[in-house]
Formats: sequence, structure tokens, C-alpha cells
Amino acid sequence: MSISNIPFQPIQFDIDQDCCTVDYCVPAQDGDLISAQVALTLCGNETQELSNFDFSTGDTTDWQIANPSYAQVIDDVLYLEQGQSAGQSVSTGSVGDVFLVEISVLSFNGTSLEIGWTGNTELIDQAGTYTLYLTKGTGSFRMLCNDAVASIEYVKMYQWHDADDFEVFIVNSDNTEIVEITTGKIVTGGYFSVTTDWADLGIDPGSYYLRIELTTCEDETILTSNCFRYAGESINGCTLLLRVCSDERYALGWDFDAFTPQARYYTELNKPKYPILWREMYTNSSGRSTLYGSEQKKVKEIRIVDLPEWAVDFLGVFPSMSTIWANGQRYLVDSDENEIDISDNEGGSYNAEITLTLDGVSIKNVNCGESTASCSEPGDLCMDWNDGETIDWNDNECIEWNV
Repeated sequence: MSISNIPFQPIQFDIDQDCCTVDYCVPAQDGDLISAQVALTLCGNETQELSNFDFSTGDTTDWQIANPSYAQVIDDVLYLEQGQSAGQSVSTGSVGDVFLVEISVLSFNGTSLEIGWTGNTELIDQAGTYTLYLTKGTGSFRMLCNDAVASIEYVKMYQWHDADDFEVFIVNSDNTEIVEITTGKIVTGGYFSVTTDWADLGIDPGSYYLRIELTTCEDETILTSNCFRYAGESINGCTLLLRVCSDERYALGWDFDAFTPQARYYTELNKPKYPILWREMYTNSSGRSTLYGSEQKKVKEIRIVDLPEWAVDFLGVFPSMSTIWANGQRYLVDSDENEIDISDNEGGSYNAEITLTLDGVSIKNVNCGESTASCSEPGDLCMDWNDGETIDWNDNECIEWNV
């Protein structure tokens, strides 16, 4: 297995340091999280755990078939009929270990094809190629055809890795290891994530990098992140920590089960505005206007200057996120009009402006009837500057000004 960078997240690995790359360090302080994720892929030298996985022997050799009369191999394709199973014992690993299973189902007719170990299975209900991450249970791995007929081209299996196979370090500009991160590491499916608080590292303020190592593959297995400028307890100046999450898994290459991307920027939320979502008025024959109802929202702007392109990329996914946390409040981009405005600077840097809507805060007024409430015409009042008494102008009394 090898590891690779995932684009558009706030921590980027192995950035191309060409002549046009802007020298930029992400500001960080105590309480901020190092939250990074990398993609896991097979590198080509993993051990195949299943024999005759593509039925190239022309029969069901090495597979335990419940009823051979309902399972046959034709042109290196296994045809498994309803209610029958094909299984193999897997000697590698222990109960609870995770295995990656790739299966290609050419045709399918029925309810489901059950893949895995007893108690730890996945269901397939249509033809296609699938990548599954299955936890090893007791007994043999098997494919059970529930009231269906399926043609299976291949079933490949590899032992997957767990978080202990990864080493994570904070290093300096000389690539010297400053501290190893041993907690907050997790593997979920095809991703490895690490999350830790800067305050827990016990290091001095300075410029640092995150390095992730996986030493079980012959391919490249070391990734080094962009620069961080750690300030210690707090940063002098206005900064804003932006964290995104999503109620759905968008096709960004992230796994939100163990990953909440975040980054701190030199900026602040400002320029509050209150755009009208809808507003309806009625004017009667006497010329009197009545507001039937209206609704507004509150939005604020963020402007960040002198960013490299990879740092702007993270802001670019905000419209695809259901939640953006800033200053402990939930924001979102709820309109196409709130798209990010990017401008170029000399030297290869960029400025970014984005409008965020404060969630759950709206100004809503609905007409509840024809009666008025606190809307009577104010009285015409004036002040007698001699003794401070209030006089009703409608009493037609004369006020003498003593000047």
C-alpha cells in the first residue's frame, strides 16, 4: 500500500517548490488542530490472500462450494446460483483485522450477493466492480448468493493496514524530527487521518512541517506537508480559524468520519450585510401600503491576501460544504452569488474574498392580520424650554420662547 496527497484540503503534501511557489506558512496556535488525511492505494507488491481468485484454473479449485451442482466456471467466470456459497479460509491476520476486497460482478439477477465473514458482511445487489473494506470474522471468507444468480469475474483480497503501521512526525526545515505524533491516528477505508492539538506537542514556537511515513511498500511512502508557523499560546494580530464539515460525503476525496479539515488565516469576518430573501408589499385603493411579509439573512465577508494557490484551493470547496465553523458559529455558502472572488497579485500569490451566511439567523416578519400593534401615529409633542413641561401641540397652546 502507498500513500498520496488529497487535493483541496488545507494541509497539502509534497508541494511543487518551483520558482513561482509563494513562500507561505499556515499560522497556528494552541487549540488549533493538525488535521490531515492522505489516500491509501495498493502499490502492486501486496500478497494476494485468495488462491484462484480469477478462476483461471477453469474450475472452482481452492473454493469450498456448498453445492457443486449450482456453481460452475465457464470461460474463467464463476456462475453462482441462488442459495449457494463459495468460500475460502484466510490464514493471514487475526479476527478483527481489516482486508481490502475487490470484486467484479459481471451480471446479477436477484436480491443480494453477501460478501465477507459471518457477522461482518457487505451486500451487493447489482452488477459492477466494488472495493470493500471487510473486518475478518470467524470461519471462512465466503460469497453467498441470496435468492439470486450472479456471474463473478474475480475476487481479490489484500490484508489492509492499521494506524500503527504509520509514523507521523513534526520536522523542521532541515527535516530533523522534532517530535513524533503517536495519538489521533486512524485508518478508515481508503484513508489515513491524523488529528492532534498543537498544544499537546510540547514544542517551541517556530516553523514546522508534518511528515507521514509508511514503510510497508516499495513505492514512495513518505509525504511532507506545507509549512506551519506555530506561535505558541496565541498569535499576535487578527486571525480566523476556519473548519469545514459536511452532512454528506461529497466527491472531494475526503472521508469525514475521521477528518475535519481546518486552517487558520490572517483575516476576520467583517462587513455585515442583510440581503432580502423575499419581500411582499400591497397598496390599497387609498394609497396605503402594507407589508405582507419579508425575510432577510445576515452575511459577512472574509478577505484573505497573499495566498499560494494550494491555500486558495481549500477556500474553493466552501460552496460544497454544508457547514463552515468560524468564531464558534455555523456559516454556509447558500447562494451562487456568494462564490469566491479570486484576484491575482504580482509574484504568483492570490487574494480571496468570500461571503458567508450566518446559519439560523434571519430577520423574518409575517403579517398576522389586519389589526395594528404598536403602529399608531406618534403624538405631536414639543417642549416648553422654560420649565421642561411637555405640551401637546394639538392643544393649540402657544409656546413663548424666552430668548
